[in-house]
Parts: sequence; C-alpha cells; structure tokens
Amino acid sequence: MRKHQRGAGRRGGEGRVRAPVALVGRDTELATVRGLLASGRLVSVVGTAGVGKSSVARAAATLARRSLPPEAAVARVLRVSCWQDTPGGRSGGTPGGVVSALARALGGGPGPAGVRDVVDRLRSRRVLLVLDDIDPVHAEGIHLVQSVLQHAPGVRVLVTGRQPLGLGEEQVVRLGGLPATAPDGGDGPAVELFLRRARAVRRGFTVDGAGRRLVRGLCERLDGLPLAIVLAAAQVARFPLPRLARLLDAGQCWLRDESLPARRQRSLRAAMEAQYALCDRSARVVWARLSVAAGDFALDAAVFLCQGGGLDPREVPACLARLAAAAILEPVREAGGVLPPRYRMTAAARDFGAERLHAAGESEEAVDRHLLWYSRVATDAHDLWRAGQPTRATLLVRDEAANIRAALDRAPRDEIQAGIALALVLDLWFWWAVCGHAAHGREVVERLLPLTDTTGPLYGRGLCLAAWLAAGTGGEGVEELLRRAWEAAVPAGDAATAGHVALVQGMVALGAGELDRAATFLADAAHIVPAAPAYGPPAALSLLLLGVTRALRGDPAEGLRDIRRALRDPAAQPDLLIRCLGQYGLALVDHLTGRRSRAWRRAHRALAQAVSLGCPSAVFATQHLLQDLERGTAGTVPRPPGLLCEAAAENW
Repeated sequence: MRKHQRGAGRRGGEGRVRAPVALVGRDTELATVRGLLASGRLVSVVGTAGVGKSSVARAAATLARRSLPPEAAVARVLRVSCWQDTPGGRSGGTPGGVVSALARALGGGPGPAGVRDVVDRLRSRRVLLVLDDIDPVHAEGIHLVQSVLQHAPGVRVLVTGRQPLGLGEEQVVRLGGLPATAPDGGDGPAVELFLRRARAVRRGFTVDGAGRRLVRGLCERLDGLPLAIVLAAAQVARFPLPRLARLLDAGQCWLRDESLPARRQRSLRAAMEAQYALCDRSARVVWARLSVAAGDFALDAAVFLCQGGGLDPREVPACLARLAAAAILEPVREAGGVLPPRYRMTAAARDFGAERLHAAGESEEAVDRHLLWYSRVATDAHDLWRAGQPTRATLLVRDEAANIRAALDRAPRDEIQAGIALALVLDLWFWWAVCGHAAHGREVVERLLPLTDTTGPLYGRGLCLAAWLAAGTGGEGVEELLRRAWEAAVPAGDAATAGHVALVQGMVALGAGELDRAATFLADAAHIVPAAPAYGPPAALSLLLLGVTRALRGDPAEGLRDIRRALRDPAAQPDLLIRCLGQYGLALVDHLTGRRSRAWRRAHRALAQAVSLGCPSAVFATQHLLQDLERGTAGTVPRPPGLLCEAAAENW
C-alpha cells in the first residue's frame, strides 16, 4: 500500500504522476498491468473499495513510462481523479467534470470543455492517460475513452474503478485482498503491510510469535483488504492487539484514520458509503438484506432473503449481478455453469449492510427469514440422507455450514424461534453424530433446550441427541440426559426417541466394554425404533451394533445373523452408513472366526465407504480392526462405529 498522493481526492487532482512508493504484495499485478499496457491501449484495474486500485495504477503508470517498448512509449503521464470531495463531506462526480479536468491538464482554459476539444488536443500526442476512480462518472468515462481510442492513436488509457468499462479493446486486471499466509506457510503480504503501518504509527512496535499469529488472524478477518488493514494498523496506538481483535469481531466500519488525504478513505464506513451511494435503490436493499448471510450463499437463498417490501423476487438476480460487477459481492461460483451461482460479501460490506438494515428497521425480519431458509436447507439435507444420498446431503451441509452456524449462533428471541432452531439441529443429527461435528452440535443443543417447549416432541429428541453427542465427546451427565429424554418420550408416545435412548445407552456400554449390558440395551433399541423413523438412525443401526456386540461376546454365529438381518432390511438398504457398518461387522466376524483374507477385503471395503461417508468413528473402528488383522490377534474391544469418540475426532 503506497502513500496517498496529496490532493488526490480533490476535484482537478490531475497532473503528472509522482514516483511510486513501494507497494506490498502487488508485484504480480504490477507486472501484469505493465505487460498489458505494452500490448494494448486500454487497461482497467478493478476491485472493491479499498483494495488499492489507485495505488497499483499510479505505480504501474510511472514504471510504464520508463519501461514500455519503443512502439508503445509515451512522452507524458496524465492522471485525472474522477471523484470530488466537497466541504459538506459528500463525494461523487459532476457531469462533464472529468472532461473539464482533463482539458485543464492539457493546458486548456478554466471554462467548460467537450470531449471533441479533449480529443483534438490528444490527437497527435503520445500520452498515458490515467482515469482514476471512474465510478461516479462511469457513463461519461466510457464515452470519453471510446472517443480517445478512436481518434487519438498515440494515447493509452489506464482506468481504475469497481467494474470494467465494457469496451471491446479493454483488458481487465482484478485486484483481490492480500493473502495473510504465504505459500510456504509464513506471513503473507497482508501481515507485512499491517506491521509496516503499525510501526509508522507507533515507533518500535514489535510482535512475538503469538503476536504474529494474532496479526495474521486480524488480516484474515479483514479479508486482506489493504485499506482496512491500514486503518486497523492505525489503532495500535490506542488498543493492544488482543483487544483490537475483539473489537473487529464485533464490526469493522468503526475503523478510521483522519490523517489519510481522501475523505472517503479515512474510515471504512466512509469507503462503503461512497460505494453505496453509487448503487440504485433495489441494489441497496439487496445489499442490506444480504448482510444477514455469513460466508457464501446460493442464488435461491438470496432471492428468499431479499424479496418483499416492494422488491419483486425477479429483480434480485439482476441486483446480484450489478453488485457483483461493482465488486460488492464476489462470485464464488459463476452463473452459467452446471451448478447454480454462489456469492459472498466481504466483511466490510456485510458490516455496512447490517448498519443500513438496522437503520431501515428490518433486522429482526431478516434474521427470521435467514433462520427459516436454512432450516429448510437442513430439512433437504435430512431428506437426502434418508433417501440414500449421504454424499449429497453432507456436501449440501458443507456448502451452507457458515450460514447454518450463523443461524444457530444467534440467540432466539422467543420459544418459536428456539423451536425452529432445534428442529434444524435435529434434522442434521447425522452431521453432528456421524460426520465429526459433535462438539458444536452438543453446544448448540444444550443452549437451545432450556428455551424449548418441554411438552412438545422436539424436547425429548433434543435431550436424546444431547446425550449422544455428550457421550461421543467425553461429556458428563449422559445418564441424566437419557433419563430426561425417556421421561419426555414415553408420555408423548414417541417410540423412535425411546428407542434411540436405548441405542445410546447400548453404545455407551459397548464403548466401555460392558458387553452384556450393551446387548440388552441394543436388543431393546432394535425392537422399539421404527424401521424408517422420521428422525434419527433406523432400527437397522441398533441391530448391526447388537450383532457386533454378540460377536465380541463370543457368539459370532448369532452376531452374523443379526448383521445379515440388518443388511436385508429394505428400509435400511439405501443407507450408506448401514452398508458401511455392515461391512465392518462382517469383517469383524470373519476375523474372529479365522477368515483373515476375507476379513481383510471386507475391512478395506468398509474403510473406503467410511471415508466416502465422512464418518470419523467408522474410520477409526475399521483402522483398529485392520491393525488387529495385521498383528493376527483379536486385540481389544474396538470403539463402536457410529458413536463419535474423542480419539476418532482427533484423528480425522
């Protein structure tokens, strides 16, 4: 990030480009711009507010004057700032302002000038024209550049803005945030920029290893945005790094530094306001309403979150496209592909949008919509899992994990919201209990249970899931949670939850090596749980684990019958978890009965399915069995597949 040129934000900030100050982390972009200027006549450097477009363009322009080949050489570099900062604090452009400013830079009088006057003066000159921050006069800039390219063959044009001009000769360089981590794992240019600016603010500023890790985390929170990093570094004179990190967790728009020359860059809020002012009303509404989203989001989610209040849902995709073109949104997956498009919003834009949403009085409604939409996503994932498509189910949850976490981390306003959130958690039981996310699931369930209606069916199911996850993460109070779940399920006639209570009790006993007790509970669970329950694992899981228990207890023939019965269950056949654990059980029986070769093949098949499923406990149990096969001994009682354990989670 180079030092800002004095007067760059004033109207008529035109003139010769000063010598560049060293940029941080932009060597590749500088080389690209210089190469494109040598081969073409129009280059645009585009990106979001505060990404350093002007700094890159200034440095590239100065270097280009000295390094362009003879056929592309220019005798002069002219820079025109297209923004105007007025005493009242408003920023923008005025009609004809950029043309008049360019005319004055070419030696014209103070009066108004037209595009034809400017083109006539440029017709015989070899000039590199830098049109900086063209956004406020985008349409006028397109007309000017098009005329210059047509009638002044010795002129090359370098433009900076949020979006390309859209002209045929244009070559575009897009700037993103600076990486906080280098390819070799060390500090990236974002950290270097922060430390440079911090030392300029506080002489002798140093950080140790822990401090560097903290700075790296700060830069990642700031999305590597150079302006945000500069403004954050200016705060080291006021706050220690840990407190600065906590403040940034709460929001970023408060960052400011009054010493910066351009008014719109003295705070992150001002930078966002300048971009907000350039958007049309519909795009502003979409920007604000999307601020409730975390991470990236799909097109259909954006339509649901943004529609209403005078905004037709059919308008939302076009608004997304305009916001993406203006670098407010970043396309994560482009439109026009096989998969639907996805977008993300930078943290700075999201914080500013949240402020606008609050000012409009729409925050509560937007949060309600966000929770409702992602509860539907959870239901879709649950249906996919039950339909025998676990890979699609887990991919869906993984894609939406940031938004699901955001929806669950917000404190519910009332019992209704708590019920929706708990239903979301229960739909994703497989994600928490099978796919290695037990700790987070347990924390959310235990936070929601006190806010949930104790007379409804969700309460008993939530208690049972809390017990399952507590057992899988080494938590305390498992028996108490199971007792309460049983007391809630039996009066409500909820056979599935009552059976799942017995299943968890059986898995806990099996993990502790109490085989007789485990067999009793698992037999009850296999009898009580429906073949295809609306929530949670089917009866086949209990029957499979019962077969494993009986085989380990010394009756492999009886265990084999239970395992085969479970695999033949029509309701369980599409379930990859059941097939995976079935292969594990068959391999275990083969191992215990001396069929080492067949056990080896089945165990490897189970391991491949467990990896495909993303189930760390099944991977852990199968690897344990393979180790026993390699040693040629039965070994100790393995951890039960299907029950998350701390060792499995650590090794995943």
